[in-house]
Amino acid sequence: MTSDEAIAQARAIAAANQWPWLEPLAVSRRREYWLFGPAQWSIVTHANARGGNVRVLIEDDSGKVKYAGLAPM
Repeated sequence: MTSDEAIAQARAIAAANQWPWLEPLAVSRRREYWLFGPAQWSIVTHANARGGNVRVLIEDDSGKVKYAGLAPM
């Protein structure tokens, strides 16, 4: 999975839940554990502010959504 694919999937989740999609984005790919374990994408919207942030965690290998949520304003 590429970062663009992860962003597109996160955007679709936000739209389905009617959550706001605000830029800038913070996108990172990390391992669940330091040197091993499955890699996952983390996408956070409205990255330069507290509140109103959509956060989505997606497994890199399977594309399975591990978490999706909205931080209230």
